[in-house]
Amino acid sequence: MLLKEGQDFKVFAKREINKRNIKHSRDFSMKLKNDYLLRKNTNRGMLIVGLRSTGKTFGVYQAVTDFPSDRIFFVSPTSREEGLTENYVLKRIKGKEYDLIFIDEYSWLKEDNRENESLARYLAGKAAEGVKVIISGTDSAKIHDLLNTDFIHRAVQLNTTYFSYNEYCRLFDLERNARSMNEFLTCGGIFENHACETYSSMKGYVKTAIVENLGAYYPQYGKELIEAAVYRIFYECICKSYTKKATTVPIFNNGKNSRIAYEDYLENFGIRSDIEIKPNVLKEIRNKLKEIGVVIMFADIELKNKSRAYITNQTISAQLVKCIYELDEIPKTYISNLFEASVVCHEYMQYVYDINSPLKMYYAETKKNDNEIVFILCDKRKAYLFECTINDNDDMKLEDTAFILQDSLRNLLGDRELAGRYVIYQGQDKCIEQKDCTVICTNNWDMDFENYVEKL
Repeated sequence: MLLKEGQDFKVFAKREINKRNIKHSRDFSMKLKNDYLLRKNTNRGMLIVGLRSTGKTFGVYQAVTDFPSDRIFFVSPTSREEGLTENYVLKRIKGKEYDLIFIDEYSWLKEDNRENESLARYLAGKAAEGVKVIISGTDSAKIHDLLNTDFIHRAVQLNTTYFSYNEYCRLFDLERNARSMNEFLTCGGIFENHACETYSSMKGYVKTAIVENLGAYYPQYGKELIEAAVYRIFYECICKSYTKKATTVPIFNNGKNSRIAYEDYLENFGIRSDIEIKPNVLKEIRNKLKEIGVVIMFADIELKNKSRAYITNQTISAQLVKCIYELDEIPKTYISNLFEASVVCHEYMQYVYDINSPLKMYYAETKKNDNEIVFILCDKRKAYLFECTINDNDDMKLEDTAFILQDSLRNLLGDRELAGRYVIYQGQDKCIEQKDCTVICTNNWDMDFENYVEKL
């Protein structure tokens, strides 16, 4: 067990930061610091979720070093088997005055309600009083569930799983160019030294970071079934269909139906193909992966029962593409697909993932045979359309882009105002005038959709 209070915790955090010799902070760490720790009257807790080795604890260390008060309590079990109880932690903090309470590896605490008050309920009450409460840990599924129980309407959530290209370049001091983009799309997305360089290393990471995470949350299903369900969902994310004779065009497609069969794919990862996964169980696991930010899902704006799914982790996506399409290296065709997937995940995680966000994401197919799509961010009043192309040609004409939404699809937006059209690509920012609107071509993934035209 690690237990630190007051100035001792700040000294400990700085020592851990210096050990790692990392110059820059993750985006979520800066957001945690500026939007939560240094802001008054938040009256909510902060839940930090994300896959293993995406910098959750380290990012909190970076954020709290400038916290203006020394009235801090920090505790973290060092292993799941340690046996540290919620009741022990509750006794240590109850009746004391703290301005910040940080509990790491919260999901490793053993439940113990002899005090007739859960630790989570007590922390939610302290957060409502204005105390900064940060909860983090390896088992994101259990921590996310606090939003539906003791912390309902009393917490916000930051997810560390997704890395944007901008953040990747900033963290590793890389220039924004074709080389760094290719590196990001094929091996970016996992912090520290857990890059998935082979199927075997990816399987090991998925097992420890995802399957065991879900296994702790769903012990009734068993890890073998959960692993089979996770890889089935991953296959759907890449191929859009897990059947041998797919009736839909795969998301990653080079013009040929060249992917391996679903059964062969499972065999490559040592998973039995005869494991029965009931539809309700598959749906439950899929929704949980979405909740903890491992995959994103959104519907066709016209056919709500039709949807697309993407894996938010670039490294896992790239390894799956190589496996499913039997590739030694990822060719440009698939790089384009990975680019689209990464941009879409970025916009979703930035604008839609927060349960309090008024924005929703949809897609619309514009050329069925070529599988061209446009993505739609919208609230009840406005809609913003964007599409993605790896093209870096600054002289690119509009007809060379992915495919701007046709006028015939405008009625799909209902009463919403078409407030902006965007092409996210690799060239310089510019405007292209259309008869009915201005199309913004930009390489900035972190755009403020509503105000971007004015900024240009």
